[in-house]
Amino acid sequence: MKKLFTFLILFIYGVVSIRGQQNLPFFTDFTTNSFTLVNGTQTNKWHHGTATGNTGASLYVSSNNGTSNTYINNSESTVHAYVDLNIPAGSTFLTLEFDWRCVGENGYDRMFVYLAPTSFTPVAGSQIATGNGITQVGGQFVLKNNWQQFTDSTVNVSAFAGSTMRLIFQWRNDFTAGNNPPIAIDNVRVFFPTCIIPGNQRVTGSTVNSATVAWDAPTPAPAMGYEYYLSPTGAPPTPATVGTPTMNTTATFTGLALYTSYKWWVRSVCSATDKSSWVEGAEILLGQIGTGNDTMGNLPINSCWEYNYSQMIYTPSEVASAVGNGRVITKIKYFVSSVAPLPARYAEWKIFMANSNKNEFTSNTDWIPHAGFQEVFSGNIPAHAAGQWMEITLDTPFIWDGGSNLVIAVDENTPDYSCTTQWGSYSTNNVSRGIQYQSDNTNPDPASPPSATSRPTSLPRLRMEALPLPACSLAAPTNVVAQNITDNSARLTWQPVQADAYVLQWRQVTTPASPWITVNPNPTFSSYILTGLAEQTRYEYRVAHICNGTQGAFNAPVRFTTLPLVYCGSNSTANPSDEHITNVTIDPAGFPVLPTLSVNSTASAYTDNYLDATKRIRLVKGSTGNTIAVSKGFGQNPVNVAISAWIDFNRDGAFDANEQIFNSAPNQATPVTGTFDVPAVVYTGNHPTRMRVIARKTNSPNACGTYPDGETEDYAVEFVDMIPCDNSAPQNVAINNITSNSATVNWTADPGGAEYVIRYRELGQTAWLAAFPAASLANMLNLTNLTPATSYELSIAAICGGVEGTPVIKTFDTPCSDEPVTNLQVTQIGTTTAEVSWDPINTATYVLQYKSLSAAAWQSINLSATNYTLTNLTPNVTYQVRVATVCSGVTNPFSTPEVFTTFPTCEMPPVGLTISDITMTEAFIEWTPTPGVSAYVLEWRRVGSNAGWNVINLNVNEYLLTGLTEDTRYEVRIAHVCNGGRQEYTAVYEFMTPVLKYCEMAPTTVGDDYITNVTVNAVGYQEMTNNSTASGYTSFVAVPDAFVKLIRGSQNNKITVNKAWRGNAARNAGVTVWIDFNRDGIFSNHERILISPANGQDVVEGTFSVPADSFVTGTDGKFTVMRVAMSKGKSPEICTDFQSGEIEDYRVIISTIDQFETVDKEVVNVYPVPAKEVLHITLVENGTKYTIYNSTGQVVHVGEIFNNKIELDNIISGVYVIDIDSEQYGRVIKRFIKH
Repeated sequence: MKKLFTFLILFIYGVVSIRGQQNLPFFTDFTTNSFTLVNGTQTNKWHHGTATGNTGASLYVSSNNGTSNTYINNSESTVHAYVDLNIPAGSTFLTLEFDWRCVGENGYDRMFVYLAPTSFTPVAGSQIATGNGITQVGGQFVLKNNWQQFTDSTVNVSAFAGSTMRLIFQWRNDFTAGNNPPIAIDNVRVFFPTCIIPGNQRVTGSTVNSATVAWDAPTPAPAMGYEYYLSPTGAPPTPATVGTPTMNTTATFTGLALYTSYKWWVRSVCSATDKSSWVEGAEILLGQIGTGNDTMGNLPINSCWEYNYSQMIYTPSEVASAVGNGRVITKIKYFVSSVAPLPARYAEWKIFMANSNKNEFTSNTDWIPHAGFQEVFSGNIPAHAAGQWMEITLDTPFIWDGGSNLVIAVDENTPDYSCTTQWGSYSTNNVSRGIQYQSDNTNPDPASPPSATSRPTSLPRLRMEALPLPACSLAAPTNVVAQNITDNSARLTWQPVQADAYVLQWRQVTTPASPWITVNPNPTFSSYILTGLAEQTRYEYRVAHICNGTQGAFNAPVRFTTLPLVYCGSNSTANPSDEHITNVTIDPAGFPVLPTLSVNSTASAYTDNYLDATKRIRLVKGSTGNTIAVSKGFGQNPVNVAISAWIDFNRDGAFDANEQIFNSAPNQATPVTGTFDVPAVVYTGNHPTRMRVIARKTNSPNACGTYPDGETEDYAVEFVDMIPCDNSAPQNVAINNITSNSATVNWTADPGGAEYVIRYRELGQTAWLAAFPAASLANMLNLTNLTPATSYELSIAAICGGVEGTPVIKTFDTPCSDEPVTNLQVTQIGTTTAEVSWDPINTATYVLQYKSLSAAAWQSINLSATNYTLTNLTPNVTYQVRVATVCSGVTNPFSTPEVFTTFPTCEMPPVGLTISDITMTEAFIEWTPTPGVSAYVLEWRRVGSNAGWNVINLNVNEYLLTGLTEDTRYEVRIAHVCNGGRQEYTAVYEFMTPVLKYCEMAPTTVGDDYITNVTVNAVGYQEMTNNSTASGYTSFVAVPDAFVKLIRGSQNNKITVNKAWRGNAARNAGVTVWIDFNRDGIFSNHERILISPANGQDVVEGTFSVPADSFVTGTDGKFTVMRVAMSKGKSPEICTDFQSGEIEDYRVIISTIDQFETVDKEVVNVYPVPAKEVLHITLVENGTKYTIYNSTGQVVHVGEIFNNKIELDNIISGVYVIDIDSEQYGRVIKRFIKH
C-alpha cells in the first residue's frame, strides 16, 4: 500500500510519465515519446526533445529541463526510461538496435540497459540490480562523443515469451567529475530477425593505405554470405544501400588515405529479399597502432600521481603500418577515454623517442639508457577531451630507421595530480613492452630513473603523423632553429634528410670570432642538445649534410642567447605576515677571511636581495663551520616559526635536498643559529648562485611554493677559492720595540690560516724558556718579563693540521733596564734611622736620594747594593726617599718617592692618632706605638664641657670609648708616660657622634597597594589616628597629630592598619609594624608589634606591650620611631625592598608612669619637644603673651600666641624656658628644646 501511495503521488506531480504497452516489431525515432520516464526529484533527468542535434527528436538526460543535453556531474542522479513490449509465446531471441551517444565518466557516469518483468518498476535514485528475472543487455554505454549504433540480434527473451517485457534504459552518475554530454538515445528498434546479424566487428590490421576487417558468423550462418560497406564520409548505409558481397568473414579496404578516419558496416545476406540490419564495425584510423575499446590509467602517465616517467616499445611492424618507411615523425596522438577534473595538474611533459632493438622490459630496472633518446617535445600538452585523440606536435621531428623498435618515453613533471585520466589501450599479449615509475615525492631523472612501479602488458593506442624524408642534398640545410633554450642548454634542430650524417658546428659569439667547435650528431636525429653553456650568453651554430661521403654547404649561422637561471617561486600568501624575518647573518669560515654579512629586514611575502651588491654573501669553497643566524619577527605574541635555508651550490636552478644548509624546527626562539659546510666542488662560473631563507609559521617550509604565513628572502652567493695552509718557514720575521724587559716579534701571516709557535731562551742555553701559540692570521707577539741586559735566541714556526714546519731563528739583546726600581720599601724605622731596600736590576748600579719633606735639596748616595741604612735622622720628622738605576753611565728616572716618619722620642707627643668606627654611643681610638714606650695616657671630653677631661691610663695603643651621646662633638688627646711622668700631649682631635638613623625601604611599584590609615590606641593616652594617601614612603615623624605616645611597661596597646588597592589590582597584601624600643637605630624581630600575612582584608590589627626597659623620652626631647610597612603578596621584611606597597614612619614618645601622671595633670602643654620650626601650645587663647629665656636666663623673644603656635625661625638651637601668661589658666612655665 505504501509503494502504491508513493507511485500515485509521483504520478500526480508528473515525475513519472507513463506510456502504454507496445507490440513487436517496435520502432521509435522519438517523433513522439512512447517511453515512461522515472525521474523523481533527481537533478539530472530523462527528457524528450531535440537538443541533441540528431535528426528529429531523441531521448536524453538533461539538468535544465531539456534545454540541452548536459548534466551536473557533482549532483548524484539515477533515472530510468522504459517501454513495455508484448513478447509472443514461443519467442526465444530477438534483435535490439538503438543509436546512442555519451561521454560521461568511465565506470561512474554511464548508461545500462535492462530487461525486466512488468512486476518490477524502477525507482528514481535507485540503481537496478540483475537477478529475480532482470537481465542486462550490452555493457556500459560511455566515452563516445559521436553517435554510435548498438545492435544485438541474440537478445534472449524466452523468459518473457507469452508475457510483457519491460525494456529499461538507466542513467547513473556519481557526485564527482565526469564530462558532457551525458546519454542520449534514438531510433530504438526491437524485432524478431529472420536473418541474424554478424558479430564482433573489428579491424584486424592496417597499413599506410589499407585496412583489413573481420566479423564473426552468426548462427545459423547466412546462406548468401555478407555485404560490407565503407564510408569515407561517415554517413551510414540505408537498408536499400548495396554493399560489396562476400562469402568470407573478412574484407580488405585498399587505396585508403593515411591519417584519415573511415567507418564501415557489414550485414548478413540470407536471401535476395532477406538481409539483416547493417552493423557498424570499429572505426578505421590509418596511422594508428592498436585497436579496440580497452583503457588504462598508468601509461603514458598516471595523472593520479605527481611525477611520472615511462618508456613504451612499439614494434617495427606496428610503426610501419602507422607511418611507413623513409618518413620523419612530426606528431603523435593518444586516445583519451576520460579526463580527470584538473588536467593542468599533469600537463607538463617531456617526450623522448629512440630507435632500439629492445623487445621487452624484463625487470623493474631494465630501463633503456637515456643517452639513446632524442628529446622531441617539452612543454604543456594540449587541451584534450574524453573520446578524442590528444594530438602533440613534436618540437623536433624524429626519424624512425625503419627496422628498429620505436621507443617513446614520457617524463611528466607537474608537482600536482588529478585522479584519473584514462587512455585508450590495447593488449601486447602478455609481453611487458611498457615500464613506468610514479611518485608523489620523487621527480625521477630520465638519465637515472628509479626502480619502476610497474611493467604493463598493454600499451596506449597510438597514432602518428609523418612526412616523407627528403633526399640528401649538398645544399645548406633548412628550418635551422634553436629551441628549448635554457640558462645552460639549447636544442639545435634542422630539417632532416636522407643523409649519411650531419656536421654541426657551434661557438660563442665573440669579437674577434672564436673558432668553431665541431660535433657529429646521431644521423637518425635531426637535432642536437648543446649543454654546458653559460647563461645570458650569445651563441651561434650551423649544420651541413653529408651525402654519399661528401659534405655539403653550411647554412648561415643561427644565433641564440641563453636565458638567465630561473628558480622556483616561494612566498607567503599573507602579505605582509605577522611572522617574518627581521635579520639574516652569515659569518663565513675558512681562508681567506671574508666579511660577515648582516641584513635587517621588515615584513613582506618575498624579498629578492639577489641583485643588491651590498647584500651579497661570499663563502670559501670547502670551508666548514660557516655560521647562519636568523632572527624572527612576530605579531602581538610569539608563535612557533620554522626557519630553513638552502644554497644552490651547483647552481643548477634547483634547491636540492643536499643543499639545505639550515633547518630549525618550529619554535619561538629568536635568533636561531646553525653551522654549515661548503662543498669543495661548487659552481665556478661568473654569476653568483642563490641562497634562499624561509620563515614559516607552524610547519617546516619547502624550498618552492606558497605557504600561509611567513616570509621568503633570496640572496646572491659567491664562492672564492680556499687558500691552502702553508707551514713553510715564516716570512719577514723581525724583532722590534726591544726594551730592557720586552720585545715585539713581527712576521707576515699566512693567508691560508697557519697557526704559529714562538719560543725563546737565553743565548747559549739548551732549554727553551717558553712556547707561545699564535692564532691564524696573527702577525705579531709581545714578549714580556725579559731580563735586562741579556742576549736571547728566538724560534718561530708555522703549524698546519698539527704539523709544525721549518722554524726561523733570530737573536736579540735586551738593554739595561731604564725603568725605576720596584718594590722600594722603608723598614726598621727608628727615631734616627731607617732601612731602605728594593728589587735588583741586572747590570745596574743605583743612586739613592733622601730629604725631609720641608727640605729643598736631596742628599745623594751612590750604591751597587740594593739596600741601605739611613742614619742621623731627626726624630718625629717625615722624610722622602727615592732610587734610580744607572746603566752604562746614564742615570735613569727616579722611582716614586717613599714617605716615612721617624718615631718621636718619649718626650714628644705620640703620632698616628686616628678615630674610627664612630656610632651614636661609641668610638674607637688608636695611634702608632712608639718604640720603647709602654705606657700612655688618653684624655677625652665633650666639646665645650666645663667638667674637665676624662683621663684613662693605658699600656696599649688603642681604646674603645663608650657611653657617648648621639649628635655630640667630642675631643681627644694622648701622651707618652716615661721618665717617671706624663710627657707632652698631642694636639686635640675632634669627632662627632651621628644622629639616630634608620635603614631605607622602598617599593618598586607605587600606588597599587597602599596604607590609608594607621591608628594607635595606647593605654593612658588619647587615640592617635592618621589618614594618608598612596606613596612609596612617607615620614610622619614631624607631624604632631601623628605622634605615638606610650607608657613603658604598658600592655594591651592596640594598633590598626587600613589597606587599600587601586582599580583592579589584586587584593593581597601583608603588613608588618616595628617600634625601635631600645632606640639603637635597628628594627629587630623582637621589636615587631604586628605581622599580618598577605590577604585581601581591608583592616588588620593587633595588640602589643611596651618593654619595661624601653628607651624613655626625657627632657632632651629624644624619641624613637615606629615603622609601618605594607607589601603586595607577602609580609614585609625589615630593610628589604619589595614589589608594590608603602612604608610610613611615626615618632614614638615613651614615658614612665610617673611622667605620664605629671603630664596628665598639667593643663597647658607645649610640643613637640624638641621643636624645630614651630612650637605648639595647647588650650591658650589668641593674644596670650609669652616670654622665652635661654639657659642663662636672658630674654631672647617676647610676643603673643595666635592659633596655638609660635614660630621659632629666629631662635638658634638650644634649651629654653617659655613663660606663658594666660588669662584663663594663669602663669604657666614650660621647658623646651629648639633643634
